[in-house]
Amino acid sequence: MLVDGRQVYKWERKAVEKIVVNVAIRSKDILERMAREHPDTIFALEEAKILYDPQEILWNLKKEVALTEDLKKELLRDLLDEARSFIGKAERALDEGDLESSLVCLRQGAVKLAELMFYRERGRRINYIHFWHEIRSLSSTEFQELLTEIQGFQLADRDWLAHMVKKLKVSLEKVSSMILVRE
Repeated sequence: MLVDGRQVYKWERKAVEKIVVNVAIRSKDILERMAREHPDTIFALEEAKILYDPQEILWNLKKEVALTEDLKKELLRDLLDEARSFIGKAERALDEGDLESSLVCLRQGAVKLAELMFYRERGRRINYIHFWHEIRSLSSTEFQELLTEIQGFQLADRDWLAHMVKKLKVSLEKVSSMILVRE
């Protein structure tokens, strides 16, 4: 949501029919600076579907937004740092005998490394809806095999996946209702 004023940077959460919506409230100066300086904002603008923009402020920002070479390098460094951090946490958890946490951190590190490799090769972010297809498009089959092994990817039938999605949604609903009740 774009608002009048300067230096406005807020978030609001709204629950609409049991769906939580995060609303970013920004003044034009903040949004323009973010569009110039932050890769995540640039990616968000590139992929954004603008529903209402009568003064075409967002449309114009979206047309002009581009990652500079410095921002691309920053993004790659950030992904590399995140991969290193998760892998380091996996190693520490392993040293402490916490195998489950080690596995979770190792999987997160592998995903960050996949994001890094994908961005380096394709110049765009991974579309998580098509994660495995995106990974399979990478040139390194060795990394694909490693990621498959770490993630425990296996062929699953549709019924099992649908069942797991339903169970996870029930858990999500329980957690979100607890959080929303506290607020």
